[in-house]
Amino acid sequence: MTIIGIDVSKDWLDVAQLGTTVPSSPTTSRVANTAAAIATLVSHLRRLTITRIGLESTGAYHLPLLTALLAANLPVSLINPVQIKAYRQVRAVRQKTDRQDALLIAHFTRTYVQDLRQVHPATPVQAQLRELVGYREGRVKERTRLLNQREAACWADSPTVQTLLATDVDHVEQQLAAVDRAIAALLATVPEAAIIQQIIGVGPRVAAIVLAYLPAELWGQVKPAVGYAGMHPRLEQSGRSQQSRLSKAGPAPVRRALYLAALVAVRHDPDIQQRYLRYRARGKPPKEALCIMAHALLRHMMGAVNAYYRQQDDTTEPLAA
Repeated sequence: MTIIGIDVSKDWLDVAQLGTTVPSSPTTSRVANTAAAIATLVSHLRRLTITRIGLESTGAYHLPLLTALLAANLPVSLINPVQIKAYRQVRAVRQKTDRQDALLIAHFTRTYVQDLRQVHPATPVQAQLRELVGYREGRVKERTRLLNQREAACWADSPTVQTLLATDVDHVEQQLAAVDRAIAALLATVPEAAIIQQIIGVGPRVAAIVLAYLPAELWGQVKPAVGYAGMHPRLEQSGRSQQSRLSKAGPAPVRRALYLAALVAVRHDPDIQQRYLRYRARGKPPKEALCIMAHALLRHMMGAVNAYYRQQDDTTEPLAA
C-alpha cells in the first residue's frame, strides 16, 4: 500500500511516495504541471495500490491535477496549507524546498489518513456555481479598486480620469448584474437553495457561496458541514487564560458569507438577536458573538436541508415489485 504526497506549483509537480508502514524509504520525482505530464503521472499512479494521495490546495494550480485524479477514481484528499505549515513546525523541518514539501505532505497524509476527507467530484451544477461565485468575487474586488481610484482622482482634481473611471465602474456594475442573474437562474434549479433562503439573513449570494464551496456530500450533515467550513469553535487555554476561536480550517469565502449573514440575522431575526445579546451579556466581544451566530446559522441551514431530505425520503413511493 502506498501514500502519495504532491506539492504543486505553477510549473512543477513534486511527487513523494511512501509506504503505509513506518519506517519506509521514500522516493521523489518531479514532473511538469502540464496536461501531457499529468496524464502520464496519473497513468503511473493507477498502476499502484494507493491508500491516499495528499494534495496541497494552492490557488488554481492544483485544479487540472485534481480533476485528472478524480476522473481516474484515485483516492485524493485536499490539504490546507495551514495544516502543512503547522506540521512542518512539529517535525522541525529546517529546509523548505519543493521536494521537502512533497515529502512533508506525504508524511502528513500517512499520519492523518483516517482523519482526512476524501475529495469527491463536484456535480456539474455545483462546479458551474463555484465558477460564477469566484468570478463575482473578482468583479467585486475590481469595483472596490476602481471606486478607490476614482475617489483619489476627485482629490487630485482630474476630471478626465474621473470620467474614464466612471465608465469603468459602470462596466463592472453591468458585469455584476449579469453574473447575479446567472447565479439566480442556477440557484432556481437547486431545491436546497430555496430551503436555506427561507432562513433570515440567508440571501441568494450567501446561499450561492455556501452551496458552491461546501461539498455536496456534506449538504444536510450538520456536524461534518460545520467542521469542513471551519465554523466550529477551537478552545485555546493556557493557565488562567482561555478563549474560543473559529478553527478557520475551511474555505474563507464561506466564513465571510456566514459572518455577513449573521450581521443581518442579528438585526432582523428576534431569536438570533436574543441569543446574540445573551452572549454579549456574558462578556463575549461583538465579533466573537457574531461568529457564534454564524456557526448557528450554518447549523440551521444544514438542519433545514436534512429535514428536506428526510421529507423527500418519506414521500417517495416504493417501487413496484
